[in-house]
Amino acid sequence: MKLAVFGDVHANLEALTAVMADAASCGVTDYACIGDVVGYGANPSECLSFVRGLDCPVVKGNHDADVSNGEELLKMNPVARAALEWTRDQLSAEELQWLGALPLVELGGESQPTFVHATLHHPEHWLYVFDRFDAEASMARQTKELCFYGHTHQPRAFVSNGQAFPLMKEAGDIPIEPGKKYL
Repeated sequence: MKLAVFGDVHANLEALTAVMADAASCGVTDYACIGDVVGYGANPSECLSFVRGLDCPVVKGNHDADVSNGEELLKMNPVARAALEWTRDQLSAEELQWLGALPLVELGGESQPTFVHATLHHPEHWLYVFDRFDAEASMARQTKELCFYGHTHQPRAFVSNGQAFPLMKEAGDIPIEPGKKYL
């Protein structure tokens, strides 16, 4: 199995199709989406259709939640609010229901990683993982060796041996070692 984890699509169909073409050229066999399929971009329905067609694990992102919950968008900045209101008008009732029913955390099978959009310790609060302290809070709730998260739009990883603060690693190849946790 070769897994591609993607997220923060934000209804950008051109970027999504480019990423998927690259994944296919790398021999990817499985996919997982770590949220925010919609928001900002011009193709929310098309991106939803594409992601749903992958039949893969998908977790709810903050934009997915805000679009689908029907509540006023009072906490959003004016640009995000306008984009999300527009997105609501573009999606069918069934698409909004599908987004609203997405889980906040996907544990998958025994050999599967955990997937979350924001943090594991409070996924519903849409907190960010920017530093080792944020990572430590999530890793305290992490039950599997691997957990993938999004939300920050910054590729990075944290590694913990359970005895010290997690170490931040920049994007790139990170060897997986037994007995450690990776976020």
